Amino acid sequence: MILVADTVNEQYEQWVYPEPIHDLEAYYARGIAEEAEPRMVHWHYWPDGFYALQKQENIDILVAGCGSNQAAKLAYTHPKARVVGIDMCSASLAHEQKLKEKHTLNNLTLHNLDLHDVASLRDTKDGKFDLIISSGVLHHLPDPLTGLKALKTVLRPKTGVLFAMVYGLYGRMGLYGLQQAFQLLGLGQTPNDVALVRSVLAGLPAHHPVQPMLKNNLDMNYDAGIVDMFLHPMDHGFSVQDCLNWVNNAGLEFQGWLDPFAYEPAAWVKDPAVRAKLMALPKPQQWQTMELLNGGIRMHSFMACHPDRPKSSYQLNFNSPKFLTWIPIKRVHRFVPANGETHLPAWIQRDPHPPVPLTPPQAALFGAINNSNTVQQCIGALKPFTDVTDPTAFARSVLASLWEIGLVLFYCPS
Repeated sequence: MILVADTVNEQYEQWVYPEPIHDLEAYYARGIAEEAEPRMVHWHYWPDGFYALQKQENIDILVAGCGSNQAAKLAYTHPKARVVGIDMCSASLAHEQKLKEKHTLNNLTLHNLDLHDVASLRDTKDGKFDLIISSGVLHHLPDPLTGLKALKTVLRPKTGVLFAMVYGLYGRMGLYGLQQAFQLLGLGQTPNDVALVRSVLAGLPAHHPVQPMLKNNLDMNYDAGIVDMFLHPMDHGFSVQDCLNWVNNAGLEFQGWLDPFAYEPAAWVKDPAVRAKLMALPKPQQWQTMELLNGGIRMHSFMACHPDRPKSSYQLNFNSPKFLTWIPIKRVHRFVPANGETHLPAWIQRDPHPPVPLTPPQAALFGAINNSNTVQQCIGALKPFTDVTDPTAFARSVLASLWEIGLVLFYCPS
């Protein structure tokens, strides 16, 4: 049985993807942050503080399908971590090696290895990892389930987190239609074929469903990006239900969406009657319905873990007696206070999502979050609001809602 299609590997040997970065210092000087980097979202992976406190960032990371940059980027931004990158593409690994040498990334190890053979790795004492990142890889396998099962074998049972990004089925329907059209035209992956694709894209009608994907898409400026999007020989799209079934069939536990905003009814469904119907559904069905209502989710980024991992280490119980000792962590790009002159309410926003308005007591509570105050300390900001008769219950409701849509994370010390 072919585990990784030869045609896929041949593509990446010829068309190195993603576009190689030549200087990581200059790259990160632009303020770029990757969505799955533990330095950015470790409270999402480990709300019990495993990354920041227990291990002092000294963790084992596997990048399964590292491409031309990803393993080096993680090693550069996480110097205390041990990073292992695997890929079958020698051209991609050669560029990763250049970055390793240029930036003296002694914490980075690279292997030319089929993802299905990860159990052969001996880069850690037990052959397992605290964090496995597989972004944009598993959906290119002939059998994505086999690949996910392979990664499970090297995930640490008690602490490990597996982050996966796979393409969304419904948000890429326009692109999948074009892929089929280019197959009917007999296009391969030659430079002439790429030029023909560019010509077709330039002539598409404004109402074509692929048009939103083409706007501000850096891959459009890069021939290998065109090949990867439109001429890829193996590209599986996943629905929400596909993701949930896939994780379950691999013997893993679904830990949550990296950015749950688009999946949660409370985030952007305004009609109270519609929202009530949605909220009455079991959580997986809420997510499925929201994906269909949204229509534009082009990729699903989520976390999974081993069934042996204690649920208390990642599932938050807002009725916990320790709730007041938790430390809320802001996860927004902007917080704008209320404007008395224009009578506009306060609001918070995490790109690319719309703003979320806050009432005066909600804004006061959120404004007290400084990533070190406990919930109890934040509640002190509610004292001026005499209409808040039960500050603890109010804080529990507000913070639980913000956590559910991904605008607040928590450190929950045991």
